[in-house]
Amino acid sequence: MAASSRRGGASGERYVIVGATGQLGSDLVRTFDRPGELIPLGSRDLDILDAAAVRSALADLRPTRVLNAAAYNLVDRAEDERQRAFALNAEAVGSLAAGCQTLGAAFVHFSTDYVFDGRKGTPYLESDAPGPLSAYGESKLAGERLALERCERTVIFRVSGLFGIARSSGKGGTNFVETMLRLAREGKPLRVVADQVLGPSYTLDLARKVLKTEAAAILGLVDRLDGDFERAVQLLFECRGRVIVTGMGKSGIICRKIAATLSSTGTPAYFLHPAEAIHGDLGAIRDEDVVLALSYSGETEELVRLLESIRRIGARLIAMTGGKDSTLARAADVTLDCSIAEEACPMNLVPTASTTAALAMGDALAMTLLVRKGFREEDFASLHPGGKLGRRLMRVEQVMHAGDAAPVVTTTTAMHDVFHEMSAKRLGMTCVVDAAARLVGIFTDGDLRRLMVKSSDVLSLTAGDVMKPNPRTIRRDVLAVEALKIMETHKITSVVVTDDDGKVEGVVHLHDLWRTQMF
Repeated sequence: MAASSRRGGASGERYVIVGATGQLGSDLVRTFDRPGELIPLGSRDLDILDAAAVRSALADLRPTRVLNAAAYNLVDRAEDERQRAFALNAEAVGSLAAGCQTLGAAFVHFSTDYVFDGRKGTPYLESDAPGPLSAYGESKLAGERLALERCERTVIFRVSGLFGIARSSGKGGTNFVETMLRLAREGKPLRVVADQVLGPSYTLDLARKVLKTEAAAILGLVDRLDGDFERAVQLLFECRGRVIVTGMGKSGIICRKIAATLSSTGTPAYFLHPAEAIHGDLGAIRDEDVVLALSYSGETEELVRLLESIRRIGARLIAMTGGKDSTLARAADVTLDCSIAEEACPMNLVPTASTTAALAMGDALAMTLLVRKGFREEDFASLHPGGKLGRRLMRVEQVMHAGDAAPVVTTTTAMHDVFHEMSAKRLGMTCVVDAAARLVGIFTDGDLRRLMVKSSDVLSLTAGDVMKPNPRTIRRDVLAVEALKIMETHKITSVVVTDDDGKVEGVVHLHDLWRTQMF
């Protein structure tokens, strides 16, 4: 599996668009302007019918959000190709959702109005009961249910009569709107069914709406970072216990991310499910803790029931809510306003922009607190020993050749023994130390070649005669990437590791850094 192309990468967000070469997917790629990395996957990049391939691809790419625009969209033919329609529109969706759940990624799935029977007579709402009349509609509804069942962070967009810049490859390179326009241009009679009423959805409009609504929700927070935000940071900074992050439903999922971000940046944090809390888990809260509670309405029943207990225990309370006059806001020591103008959902119902705003506010708290605490890159490294990030933050002592593995000779060592030490340790060099075991120089195989051109009596010399003095050195507790910078800057392949007294502790070689895959 190989992504067709990648864009961005400055942010920690990583977006994977499945079905990126189709009508909707290509316009999602075209309009993508979010911070982060975009990985578009077409049918040639990933066979979503292969559940094992889906698991492997997501595990390798590790996205934070997956947008699924792939689908079987031949409405009439689905009656005869029912098995294939369900495979693409249901089973494949379930595989993608399960992969997202494993990674903790958000899953955005695009469905259809065909999940309804069309008898209502007025626009459908999210809360209306589905009742598909066709195999196509049944397959799409099955996909929705599998997505919601297998991934907690699922958002579903139901769209109608899609048309866009890219044509529908599954429908012979056309769609309903394009077909009507073509027939009109040709001057032919228009013969269409009269029992279907729909509002065609322009794919670019849909893509822009989703991205702009979420972006506006984040930008709307900027002017609200006032004294309340500073007081919230101060409460977290002074916390002698843990930060307990709590919320229900989609807010609860955002809570888990905020808690994870805080923990990874030096502030011990823990997610507490409100429903579990009122059934015994309140024991996790102590008077020295700070509770960070998320509820957009501020009236979430399970959360409101916790407020009296939090006060009784003596923990401080920070509320993140869109309801500035809500029960939660009134009970909090500090309230952070996370209200939004509208959700990204076309029906303004599904928590999308509101959860994005809450997540951004949580990140703002964590990063401000990180700076306030003086959290350093070295501290971050100690908390992230695994994965690619852990490799980038490895310290020199983790990759150096130490002890007997480090090539070391004295200034009086004969050249015959210098050759032996270099050959035995296989680093293409050796350190040269004085009688007090302090580093005074190095000798490399490049130095040896140049020496042999100049001298015919190399074996009569000693290491002190041929060494290069004042070599580049580094300390063992420095990040390994610093060793790499030294090598690149000075065009060398090895750096000697010394202690405060100038004694050799080891050698870092360029090949050792290559093997770590840190770059």
